[in-house]
Amino acid sequence: DLFGYTVAGVCGDANTINSTTDATFYDTYVKSLVNEAISNKNTPNKVLRIVKNNTISVTSDEKYYQTSQISVVGGDPDNKKSDIFNGYSVKLVAAPDGSFIVDENGNKIEDSKLTNMSKDSKFYIRVPIDKVNEKNKTIKFSITGSFTTLEGNYYIGKDETKEYQTVAAVETVTSNIQTGVEIPLNYTPDVPDTGLSTAQTVYFIGLIVLLSGIGIIYANVKPSESK
Repeated sequence: DLFGYTVAGVCGDANTINSTTDATFYDTYVKSLVNEAISNKNTPNKVLRIVKNNTISVTSDEKYYQTSQISVVGGDPDNKKSDIFNGYSVKLVAAPDGSFIVDENGNKIEDSKLTNMSKDSKFYIRVPIDKVNEKNKTIKFSITGSFTTLEGNYYIGKDETKEYQTVAAVETVTSNIQTGVEIPLNYTPDVPDTGLSTAQTVYFIGLIVLLSGIGIIYANVKPSESK
């Protein structure tokens, strides 16, 4: 009995809550919470999104292919009640031999730190150019996001001959979700534009015409040799 109410199934159907007096307490403090929980029961609180593109470049020493910058976003910006994103871990699942992960400054990130990346960390993947062939031209890696969330449980007595009230408990726990990511190793080198502009084309045509004219004039004024 709670404030004059018999509680039976707070975590279930709101209609199972019966009052011995009026419904003021339930209507004022409980009903809105129950309705909100029911309406949001299918809304995910844990969202993990990988921010990247598939652009591949070559490092300045021309030894490695390098992915674009990769970052991880946890939580849903449109859901203010989404779980708290703590950080993530990253693991190379499939890549050419000698591949490794570097930070924003190009420094290799050791394996021990890859398991505890901060939520603001950004990274790149480098692949030795001489290790790439037609069979391994895809990088595969996994991201595991760590979240702090609320977990609820409710308990009901098993004796069917008696009527028990439902007891609910909520605690803060850490839970993870994982996603796999693939990046194809398709490198397209930047080719400088060697085409002539309109002005350059007109200039060269004019130069050719001018030189041709000089040649004609020279041929006309050159005296013929007497035999």
